[in-house]
Amino acid sequence: MAGQTAELTELWPQFAVGPVMMMMARWRRGAVPATAVTALLLVVAGSCRSGCRDGREEGTEGRGQSGGNSNEDERAVTREKEAAPGTLADLARAVGLTFPPSARLVGQHREAGLDDYLQFKVEIEAAELAAFEASSPIPKQAMEPGEGGLMGPDHDFWDPHRATSLRTGQKSLPGARVLNVGIAESGGGKVALYIVNHGT
Repeated sequence: MAGQTAELTELWPQFAVGPVMMMMARWRRGAVPATAVTALLLVVAGSCRSGCRDGREEGTEGRGQSGGNSNEDERAVTREKEAAPGTLADLARAVGLTFPPSARLVGQHREAGLDDYLQFKVEIEAAELAAFEASSPIPKQAMEPGEGGLMGPDHDFWDPHRATSLRTGQKSLPGARVLNVGIAESGGGKVALYIVNHGT
């Protein structure tokens, strides 16, 4: 525990925006152990005991003289809530995939932080699945049945654990990033594609 606390203290500048939220997000994905989250909370508590009161007093004085640090606060919120690219074309370029003409973006989610975790779901016509697989950097034969621990938990539009006939595969990318692809053929002429791209 002491070693983890020292390591997190050394990395403190990286957690200037929403440290606890980012670490919790990584913990939910299994990227860090629960003990590391506990250590971070101890660091946050210690920092607040020694500096939060002084920071509030200085901030109050600044607001009275020049309007405070509202611009800095707004920039911090923007970084924390950074949205995923808005269109399917943007997302395709971001992850290096080619989607067929019938592709429809169902939903997208991004967690900005150390790992920059991006996930989105796309629906295509079953007749165009072969074209998508042929252009995918993950060969068809490398796809395996099941979720395989690659998709993360279900939420909102993101439902790989409820999908039928799900196959998944993974590809390491340049820049210490990883691409995970899930394909669910549920019948009815439609195929759901689950795309995950994140840093390591």
